[in-house]
Amino acid sequence: MAQVSWSGTARIKGSSEATRMALLTISLIGIQFTWGVEMTYCTPYLLRLGLTKDKVSLVWLAGPLSGLIMAPIVGLLADKSTSPWGRRRPFMAIGTLIVCASLFILGWTSEVVSFFVQDPETKKSATVILAVLAIYGVDFAINAVQACGRGLISDTLPLSKQQMGSAWASRMVAVGSLIGYGFGAMDLTKLFGNSIGETQFKQLIVVAGLILVSTVGATCWAVEERILITNGKENEETTALETIKGLFRQIWDTALNMPERIAAICWVQFWCWIGWFPFLFYSTTWLGEVYLRFNAPADAKEHPDSLAQVGRVGSSALIVFSIVTFVSSMVMPWFIDGLEEETDGFTPRPPASIAWIVEEVQKHKPPLVSAWSYSHIIFAGSMIAAPFVTSLRAATTIVALCGV
Repeated sequence: MAQVSWSGTARIKGSSEATRMALLTISLIGIQFTWGVEMTYCTPYLLRLGLTKDKVSLVWLAGPLSGLIMAPIVGLLADKSTSPWGRRRPFMAIGTLIVCASLFILGWTSEVVSFFVQDPETKKSATVILAVLAIYGVDFAINAVQACGRGLISDTLPLSKQQMGSAWASRMVAVGSLIGYGFGAMDLTKLFGNSIGETQFKQLIVVAGLILVSTVGATCWAVEERILITNGKENEETTALETIKGLFRQIWDTALNMPERIAAICWVQFWCWIGWFPFLFYSTTWLGEVYLRFNAPADAKEHPDSLAQVGRVGSSALIVFSIVTFVSSMVMPWFIDGLEEETDGFTPRPPASIAWIVEEVQKHKPPLVSAWSYSHIIFAGSMIAAPFVTSLRAATTIVALCGV
């Protein structure tokens, strides 16, 4: 059998380790920004086009479907790629272009349809269909970009640095969420006028496209990949389809034969995500409805851009959610047993003035499984309380609690 052969070495531009890590993972800011715009504005947008809430939920099958299909397929194709530009970066660049094209079709769906269709009823149906197809285009393409962006971490960094790379990736995701929800909460029409679109949604689409291109471009510029010369497969031209089939066969077999404890965890995640699904895709709509019903001034429902109002309300609450999530991820490891970092035999001693506090905390640290259970209880309690909310402040509190 032929041996796998490579040309060149993996390298990241930058004068310091922090700079190199930032450039390696900065594409995740653009990816998360785009996800944020989609999750915040697309459900109200689809409802405004005339889709019912139950049909909108079918549209959002794009998320799990694209993750299930695109990530493994693009990963396999990238693994076999012998492109002189590397294995991951060409897929990131092509995926980014598809995302941007789909975003602009989504933002200007009515204009695109009006160019080809004149009949009002046909135009309405065609607008909905094109918007749904654009969302599927965004989801499938951005999953490809994300899979390759994360693949660069393991391809480029040595094993000893990959945990640090994953930590930087988490930071970039948090930054992308905060920036995305921050832009969503601003009145962009006051900032940009009508120069990049006459509505908040269109302007966010343009900003998302620019940020995605900039961040993915920065990663592609900064990272130099090893070039695969041959992957060691003698019958390479016939193996791609078989490999994809084998991958899904392996996933199926693993799902049926996994250890009992792992299966229990998967079942918990399955039922948990049934709860998270409406939170992720309907939280903005719910917050907007609470605002319009209980807190909005009398003339708010007559606002010419009601989608922008709902989006800004939702984005403001999701900023709080992102901050709580970020702070929790930084603080919780100190209060959960079994998550301490390795110290190579060195045990730090706290100052005597707070030693007793540290000692008490150490005594009462819950194990990881208990902390995980508590988080599900908090989320379940928040969801149970949601129907009884009568103010935007209470709704924002519930969204913030879900960040824990």
